[in-house]
Amino acid sequence: MEAKRTKGAWKTHRNIGRKGEIGIIADKAPCIIAIMGNQKQWPIEAEANAAFIVRACNSHEELLGACEKVLDIINSYSHIPAQFKACEILQAAIAKAKGE
Repeated sequence: MEAKRTKGAWKTHRNIGRKGEIGIIADKAPCIIAIMGNQKQWPIEAEANAAFIVRACNSHEELLGACEKVLDIINSYSHIPAQFKACEILQAAIAKAKGE
């Protein structure tokens, strides 16, 4: 099952909302995805949090694909016991990323 989210490159945008907050928008979205509150009280943290969310969402597909490829490689050499733990960790991360 694929995790449902707004596709496209996400980015931050200043001065969104009634109070000029930092917003998170997507190229293919007809709406604002999120607004980072407390920009006026904690401007550095709000901007850093928004940038972190954008980076995580934009790298999601690439990271998921890399984990799946690594898992396939590890599974092809399953005779080493330590690889079983590595497989469990990767399988759990992949399932979480897919929303399973």
